[in-house]
Amino acid sequence: MIPTISTYYDTLLSARARACWTLAFCGLAATLAGCHSGTPPHGAAKTPAGSLSYRLELADALKDGIPIDPQALQEPEPPVEQNAAPFYAQLAALLGSRPLPSNITRLTSHTIPSDRQFDLARADLAPYSDILEQVRMVAERPKCVFVADWSDPNRVEVIKPGVVRSISRLLRARSLVLAHQDKPLDAVKWQALGFQIARHIADQNWGYSDAYFVESSATGGLVEILLIAGDEPEVAGAVRAAIESSWEPYSLARMLKTRAGMNAVILENLRAAGPASLLPLIARSSVTPASIDPQHWDSFIDENGSQLLRHSQTIAAIADMPYVRAHPAFRTAETSVDADNNPNHLLLGLMEEKHDDMLEQRTSAIARAQVTRAAAAVLEWKVRHRAYPTSLSQAISPAPADPFSDKPLSYRREGWGFVVYSVGKSGKHAGGRISQAARKGEAVFRYPLPPSLKGPIKE
Repeated sequence: MIPTISTYYDTLLSARARACWTLAFCGLAATLAGCHSGTPPHGAAKTPAGSLSYRLELADALKDGIPIDPQALQEPEPPVEQNAAPFYAQLAALLGSRPLPSNITRLTSHTIPSDRQFDLARADLAPYSDILEQVRMVAERPKCVFVADWSDPNRVEVIKPGVVRSISRLLRARSLVLAHQDKPLDAVKWQALGFQIARHIADQNWGYSDAYFVESSATGGLVEILLIAGDEPEVAGAVRAAIESSWEPYSLARMLKTRAGMNAVILENLRAAGPASLLPLIARSSVTPASIDPQHWDSFIDENGSQLLRHSQTIAAIADMPYVRAHPAFRTAETSVDADNNPNHLLLGLMEEKHDDMLEQRTSAIARAQVTRAAAAVLEWKVRHRAYPTSLSQAISPAPADPFSDKPLSYRREGWGFVVYSVGKSGKHAGGRISQAARKGEAVFRYPLPPSLKGPIKE
């Protein structure tokens, strides 16, 4: 079964909302359950409510790419043969009836599994051949657009997180087993499908963390294929080509704009429901807006809508910038929201999110993909020249940029091998030590794999 967007709002609820209002956003969704009848059916025209100044702000937001009404939220449906959306429900049903065994999920580790574990995983993968073929077919479709009634975003169906993660684990297991069977080029092709699955999820805009999980798993699988294959230039070249052709960073700005549009539609649903719709929320908060009554209700909605739009436009304008520039600007913009103690901005505090984690996830995903791409190029160089390059730019020019510093990735020779790494969000990561596994959030590729990290993982 595919869940609705309201299922996600427990996790999307900002830290400031939890601290200030101790409410779950799904509570707002429940409050709006009776509001749907007050909104027009999908595709129907409606004159925007609210003051002229607020309607002008909405018009400007639409020009800025924020889909502020149900019609704008619905993306154009692609040709049937290009749309993956209908098949995710089928995959959800198949995976719901056949949960993955532990021998498959255990392959998603930071160490190389043992021969026995590969044998167990290969046997357990056999009954999933039909699902894997459907995953391949879905991944090869360039678009993923669900057709929905966006007049109530809380009821729009999305791809279930558990389904996405099961798909990711299946691809990782299938790829690693192929690499272990001396079929590394086939392994690369299967693992690269994860990038397209991640793009499908990211296109939905509410599944950003799930897209990050799938992309990270795909990149991690390619890293393990490189380590299993060793000094095979064809494999290194295939990994580099897979990243260059199949991977691309998500636009955080696009996702933030879509979420801003969803908030605008939800606000109109609240407007139609009237002041009584907020009474359950107000009763549970320590601060009460100065005036929520029928006479001032429209101005209350307008004021919160204006604040939300302005904040969204501010952070969307900087969201896709390099981390060193975007992060300080995010903090400044969000500090201003945290400092807003105006009780009439109740909905700003409730509906606005903290975006630092999203920015960090996006930047970490870019760093890992670029580190893996650069490492593959170094391995190719080593085989051709019988020595590792003295600088990264010798192997790949221009050297990929480190998204955390906006400078080239770091590289050094190390013993009999090398290490490529990102400086990370602190700007101080130096690649770690040979005997030390990379910590969560660190983007580092070390070759050859240190004996302490070769596994096997615990059975």
